[in-house]
Amino acid sequence: MNKLLILIISFVFVCPMFGCAPEQYVKRTTKVPHPEWVDKVPDEDENYHYFVGRRTHASTYESGWDDAFQNAISKISRMIQSRVTVDYDKQRYERDIVHDIEIHDTSSYVRDRVRILSSEIARGVKEAASHYEEARLENAIRYNVYVLVRYPKDEYVRIKNKILGIEPEIEEGRKWIVSGKYKEAIDHFSTITIKEPRNKEAHYYLALSYDKYGNKREALKAYKDFLDMHPIDKILVNKSTNRIRELREEIIKELIEEANTLANRHEYEDCLEKLEQAYDLRPPSAMANKIVERYSTYSISSIAWEMSTNSDSLQEKTVSVVPFTSLSGEESTQGNAVAAELRNVLVNFQKLKVYIRDDDSIKAILKEIEFGQTGAIDEKTRKELGKLINTEAIVTGRVGYVANTFKINGWMINVETGRIVSSKSVKMLGWNIDDTDESADFKISVWMDRKVYNIGDTVTINLTSNRDCYVTLLNVRSNGEIWELFPNRYNTNNFIKANVRHTIPSNNDNFRLAIVEPPGKEYIKAVATTVPITNKQIKQVLSEDTSILVASADVIGRGSDSAFRSVSPSEMRGLHEILERGVGAFPISENDPEYKQVGYYESTPQFDHAVSTWSFETRR
Repeated sequence: MNKLLILIISFVFVCPMFGCAPEQYVKRTTKVPHPEWVDKVPDEDENYHYFVGRRTHASTYESGWDDAFQNAISKISRMIQSRVTVDYDKQRYERDIVHDIEIHDTSSYVRDRVRILSSEIARGVKEAASHYEEARLENAIRYNVYVLVRYPKDEYVRIKNKILGIEPEIEEGRKWIVSGKYKEAIDHFSTITIKEPRNKEAHYYLALSYDKYGNKREALKAYKDFLDMHPIDKILVNKSTNRIRELREEIIKELIEEANTLANRHEYEDCLEKLEQAYDLRPPSAMANKIVERYSTYSISSIAWEMSTNSDSLQEKTVSVVPFTSLSGEESTQGNAVAAELRNVLVNFQKLKVYIRDDDSIKAILKEIEFGQTGAIDEKTRKELGKLINTEAIVTGRVGYVANTFKINGWMINVETGRIVSSKSVKMLGWNIDDTDESADFKISVWMDRKVYNIGDTVTINLTSNRDCYVTLLNVRSNGEIWELFPNRYNTNNFIKANVRHTIPSNNDNFRLAIVEPPGKEYIKAVATTVPITNKQIKQVLSEDTSILVASADVIGRGSDSAFRSVSPSEMRGLHEILERGVGAFPISENDPEYKQVGYYESTPQFDHAVSTWSFETRR
């Protein structure tokens, strides 16, 4: 009897260590032999995983069955947790799976997700068979209950995808990508992003679909849209960031090649547009400078081509290229550079016989050139030109900073009639200092009390900013001159507090601002930065610039006796580079090893800035 009891007890405790068998082998009875699946769990087949749940010494069959079934479910949960944990990082990386949260401990994360999904897991479990055995323990009948369950493999995949963050619609589209049907994948994910604009997964896979399809520009845009949604998943953020960098470089090179091809065909409008697109992709500073340099060259070529192709009224096709002046008619470094380049291009086009005149007598006449309503210079100037010029026409113009950018205005003037034969105006790339978007976090506002002033009126400029910042006030004048109104010789401290109205000049300042000649359209531009920007930094940035329109950096910041410093157009170019391109050396910390570097590139500036412009008119 004792031996029999030992055998029964051994059987009760050893059985839970074994598995289950297919449903057709089992009957719920105590009279049949011990089922095979109790001791050996059936192998998985094409459609199912099999598990055996056990409960020994249950007081009733029903409670034993419930406990055994729950035991099987717990084994399924542990299987899911074990398999997904092992494959989690690998599958997420290989399958490009997006997730909303940062995972520090994969095992803990998967365990928590399985716990959350426990009800769904249980709903997928189906009984295949059960078996029980009666046992007498301390004069009471107890039940050892065994339940064979099957768990569909497609249900396992569904739960696994949920843990990995794969939605059914996303998985459907991903299958298009895996099978190489990228066009179908693009259509699929485009539909999802329209329905669910904040669906990060859909945006990422849309980018990947475009990328695989070879549409680099749409892929770049989609990757950027994905990152703009601020995903935390480091794997996908890093992959997207790296791919954006690669795509950007590839597209920029393609755009530059396209621009060169268009320029060779003299299709300059399209050529310049390609270079603008390349520049807008924010290339590294060295490449950005080359794009700006090429843009300047092709802009001048467009002026030369316009004049060459509109010279039918010139019988002998002879022109004299004379220096371009500033907008106020003064001699200009940039004007001389434009004239020299224009002369070379006109000669290469071989449509005109080109001569050059830059003597002082010509310069004196050019300073006085004004065009009447008929589009011709006045008679006196025309006669004086006729005495000095032996060609049929002169090519000249004016250059300077107008409103928000640097412009070149070129004219070809018939010496005999005084009329303009051809003209063209072009805006330069990389000189603009645009107002901050109203949706930006950092904002500054600048305003005056009127929109129209008379010469001699005194003015006050008002400022407010939503952050503590350093402010520079620039007056872009109608004659192309640019003055730095603040800071100035009387008040060098340009730091202002947030959310406080500041006036320039203040009641404590020892200077006043007044309207002076000439009349016209003027602008006050307030430039606010979270770190101070100095003339020295601008000079450093410009020292890396190879554009023919950038004057020597040595002239930047040259002092004068005036209370308000004159700002050269080249400085505006340097300021653009610092504000918009994030290049230069920044005084974030003088101990920072990056502090003294010049010209290095960051995808975004290392400081914040805001710009606001107020326009007004001055009259006599």
